Amino acid sequence: MIHITLTGEKPSPANDPLGRTRYGYSPEMTPQEIYDSNRGYYVLGARADRERYAIFSAPDQPGPNKVVLAVEIDRIALVDGKPDRRQIVGKKILTKGDPVFDAYVG
Repeated sequence: MIHITLTGEKPSPANDPLGRTRYGYSPEMTPQEIYDSNRGYYVLGARADRERYAIFSAPDQPGPNKVVLAVEIDRIALVDGKPDRRQIVGKKILTKGDPVFDAYVG
């Protein structure tokens, strides 16, 4: 499992390779918005190619981080213009009733 820790929501840099306008987390974001804003770009080694799931955690104020999203991974892909960075390509965003979601999210 890949675990990504998110920051609070921030605007993406101009010309973001993934076409994002923001990254990070805000409690108002839907699961799809969290995924779209945070699927990459990360330094992920070869071991990441063998993982089936990714979870994303974010600050829960006050208190420690909490898992806010779980995704079944389709593949780990290169990011155009960032040869040393890769992105998580999700097969599906997991929901309540999926064992990984139930074990980690919230």
